Amino acid sequence: MLISIWLTVCLLFIFIQDLRSRAVYWLLFPVLLALLLTDAYRGQTTGTLLFNISVNLSFVSIQLLVLSAWFSYREKKWVWITDGYLGWGDILFLVCVAFYFPPVNYVVYYMASLVVTLAVSLPFLAKSGGSWKVPLAGIQSILLLGLLSVCWAFKWSPFDDSLIISFLQP
Repeated sequence: MLISIWLTVCLLFIFIQDLRSRAVYWLLFPVLLALLLTDAYRGQTTGTLLFNISVNLSFVSIQLLVLSAWFSYREKKWVWITDGYLGWGDILFLVCVAFYFPPVNYVVYYMASLVVTLAVSLPFLAKSGGSWKVPLAGIQSILLLGLLSVCWAFKWSPFDDSLIISFLQP
């Protein structure tokens, strides 16, 4: 229960800071990581947790490298993804969440949060002529809080991926 309260506070701080200033105080990420890891460790065995973390971090790393390669190809010079495309807060948030979910749940959360972020951001981007900076970590944090709130309310485990897997199987 105490972890739930602190997770709520931490995720709300990330959301508010990212919306207000498009930057998140870096100390929130180690706190978020510690809270997520503590909760994940209570819900999974050590071996399963370590396997899930390695798969999720590999997924994020490959994606960041592919995105850097894509932007480098488009600009015809090497571009690191943090050079104006993705903030360090966004990357740190994705890394923190990678320590929490099983791989299937992580990918579904990540993809769904990107779709929602895009849908929320498009009107602002259109209105600003493309100069509006997307608060990715902020939107993803409020979506994670919403997901965790549903899990807490209905006593669902965020570590159980059987429902998602059953939808994916023919």
